[in-house]
Amino acid sequence: MNEVRKCPWGAKALGKEVKNDIEDARVLSQALPLAKEGEVRVPVYNEDVEHIKELMSYYQFTTKQMSQQKNHLEALESKDGDKFTIKELKKSIKDFQETQRRVIEQIQTIIDTNEVYKNNYEDIKSIMGVGQIGAIALLYLF
Repeated sequence: MNEVRKCPWGAKALGKEVKNDIEDARVLSQALPLAKEGEVRVPVYNEDVEHIKELMSYYQFTTKQMSQQKNHLEALESKDGDKFTIKELKKSIKDFQETQRRVIEQIQTIIDTNEVYKNNYEDIKSIMGVGQIGAIALLYLF
């Protein structure tokens, strides 16, 4: 129900313009009967899902970091920049690639130990053009 307050369309659906806290409370109280029996559920904490979320977040973080370093490396190489810096950037990029490999390996282990995730992952991966990382991302998102 908090979503009704956050989204201006929630109030508009009830024919209201939210202007203050009192009106917000009225909109929320009117929205309660709109929720049908069984539609409102308390989210369940799933440790595996949370673990995959954290690992995917870290994977995305390393991807951004590696992209920045690749761009910096390209800029230095294009102007025949400092050799030490170029060498260090190449080493750092390899380290990021290794980190990403280990992260994907960790996620794959979680998927492989859960029959439901494993079946869903295999179904997603069977789609032409979807590889390991794409299947993991789709499984994670859906």
